[in-house]
Amino acid sequence: MKTLKELFAQLSQSQNQTLAVANAQDKEVLSALKQAQELIGISAFLLGKEEKIRQMMAEISMREDNVTVLDYPDPEECALAAVRLVRNGTASILMKGMIDSGIFLKAVIHPDFGLRTESGIIATVAVMETERGFLFITDPGFTPLPSLHQKELLVEQTVQVAKKLGIERPKVALISGAEKVNQKMSSSVEADQLKQMYRQKDIGCVVDGPLSLDIAVSQEAALHKNYCGEIRGDADILIMPSLEAGNVLYKSMVHFAHIPTGGIVTGAAAPIVFTSRSDDAATKLNTIAFACALTKEICL
Repeated sequence: MKTLKELFAQLSQSQNQTLAVANAQDKEVLSALKQAQELIGISAFLLGKEEKIRQMMAEISMREDNVTVLDYPDPEECALAAVRLVRNGTASILMKGMIDSGIFLKAVIHPDFGLRTESGIIATVAVMETERGFLFITDPGFTPLPSLHQKELLVEQTVQVAKKLGIERPKVALISGAEKVNQKMSSSVEADQLKQMYRQKDIGCVVDGPLSLDIAVSQEAALHKNYCGEIRGDADILIMPSLEAGNVLYKSMVHFAHIPTGGIVTGAAAPIVFTSRSDDAATKLNTIAFACALTKEICL
């Protein structure tokens, strides 16, 4: 599976999923949900300002079947209620609507009924549809400067996502400013340490680094630089050295190259649709699709 079109085709034949949307009074969010209703048959709990939500639904002619609107005018209470619906199994996917990220994430990691797991790290993965297939970039959203252990978790969580989306043995590129270890560049040192670590244990993937971005994604560049590592322009996953680097790369691909994209949150007990308030309906729709693909009931 290499395209969003193929993903939607398979999801249309899978068990329908139910989303709990925190602060759903947003036209882009509702437009994405409307398309998801039509393409993959999702159901939804829409939490937030009920009157505003229903008004927006009417404006875009969104069907009310398989939709439950719940009135939660206070954003914090709304986020907590949405998380509870997922935690107790009433909904299978949590979605961020027009709500401040801090309020939303506070509910996600609530100590009593949040969705944080004991062993994972909450992280974002941008999924880009490229000519070669899906490209996964992490972490452009949550972890400012991941430690060596956090990068290890990012590798393993993102490998699981890639496998769920049909990549049998993902190639993981540990990105740095160059393809050689430089003691003055901590990202290159940690990349080499991670590479050596994964030579000792097999989690069903290839891990190589440090790698410059061009060698990771361009076979021509790898050939020109005479690079002989395991990844030569064919990386499936890019582990970025920092949030800044990941965020800039992701947004550059979206706004300059206009590459179709979606997002995934890893390290949580259930799939989470976490998009920027500025993302368009298409990006939000793609992110819903990726979240549906990660539920236990679906195996692509």
